[in-house]
Amino acid sequence: MKWISRIVLIGMAVLATGASPVVAADDFSSAPVSVPDANVAPNGLPQLLSVEVGHHATFDRVVFNFSSHVPGYNVNYVPAVTADPSDDPVQLQGGAFLAVAMHSVASEQVGAPAAPQDRQTPLFTELRELAGSGDFEGTVSFGLGLTVQSGFRVFTLTNPDRLVVDVQIPSLVATGSKSGALTLAGSALLLAGAVAAYVARRRPPLACD
Repeated sequence: MKWISRIVLIGMAVLATGASPVVAADDFSSAPVSVPDANVAPNGLPQLLSVEVGHHATFDRVVFNFSSHVPGYNVNYVPAVTADPSDDPVQLQGGAFLAVAMHSVASEQVGAPAAPQDRQTPLFTELRELAGSGDFEGTVSFGLGLTVQSGFRVFTLTNPDRLVVDVQIPSLVATGSKSGALTLAGSALLLAGAVAAYVARRRPPLACD
């Protein structure tokens, strides 16, 4: 009957494999991202015009729209978001917090319009809330409140000039069809049971002493 036990074990293994989570990595990472300021002369400092958010199938997106070239920036996870320069706490919904700081940005301190610092609460799957956390001495900063700490990616786009921050939506990605694996496992278990019952019926009765 060892082979019947093997069928049962195979079915259980297939069942477990079908339910195992695999996190899609792609180009997302939780490591800090830092890009230095480029030489902006003689073009001057860019203005931050607006901040937009969007939801996609596997990630939530924040887009910082600039009047010209994207300045240097830092993006990293922090225990809590604080205001620049007061260090007062900036309350955000979520269980993890991402800080975005953009350097050499024109602001009212240099005679330009103040940078947007509004709060948005989209309540997306991963991005729960977004709020400005500072506009001081050419550095404009924001805090992102996320559901959990996950991978993110940062890149720039042109025409128009934008800084994009994508935060990955944690999900369970099966390597194959989960329903197919469950069906296969169930079939294996049923087959094992049927064979065991058949063998039991065919076994000759034991002789009595």
